[in-house]
Amino acid sequence: MQRWSPQRRRLALFLLSFFVLALLLTHCFILTSMTHECLGPGCRICSMLRSAAVFLSQIKIGAYAVSIAGIALYCAACVVAAYRDQPVVVSTLIGIKVRLNS
Repeated sequence: MQRWSPQRRRLALFLLSFFVLALLLTHCFILTSMTHECLGPGCRICSMLRSAAVFLSQIKIGAYAVSIAGIALYCAACVVAAYRDQPVVVSTLIGIKVRLNS
């Protein structure tokens, strides 16, 4: 297993902290602006609230995608680790002939 270099680790921590800060500030903005007095169809605060809600929904979808990809990679690594010492069985006619000739 390859270890991360200190630069990559710092970059990962910076991106994680930026991500968490963006989520925290978005939630704080939504909580503080929920009770504003709406000025009508052109209300800037309502527009910003909609944008914040869209941002949170997109982050949620991205987090689900990253989680699913991480689980799939972990499962693939487990399968590869479990079958590392076993030969791959080839069931085509040419594969069988090559295996018999070996």
